[in-house]
Amino acid sequence: MLKKNKRFTKKEFEEFLLEKELFTVYNHLGTLKYKKGESEKFAVVTSGKHEKRAVIRNKVRRRIYDLLKKYFKNKRDIFYTSKQSFTFDYDKTETLIKELFTKSSK
Repeated sequence: MLKKNKRFTKKEFEEFLLEKELFTVYNHLGTLKYKKGESEKFAVVTSGKHEKRAVIRNKVRRRIYDLLKKYFKNKRDIFYTSKQSFTFDYDKTETLIKELFTKSSK
């Protein structure tokens, strides 16, 4: 899990979504919205529409936060998980996170 000061608060999250110059990349794991050159903050959004059980949603969210420790860049990011992301194992999730950050660094 990321430290609390590296995660968005509810207020920061809402303000971030209202900003205009956001970049977006996506793959089978989900969608990454980011803004370059900002402070380091991150949020993972798992939808109850994709998976009803909170245990599974929290497992995926914690897995992604854990992987972000390795691949976190100096950006403000929000990651929305896809419906498929609940079926991936840890290794597949890691390769897809690497792919997303590679796309976003270009």
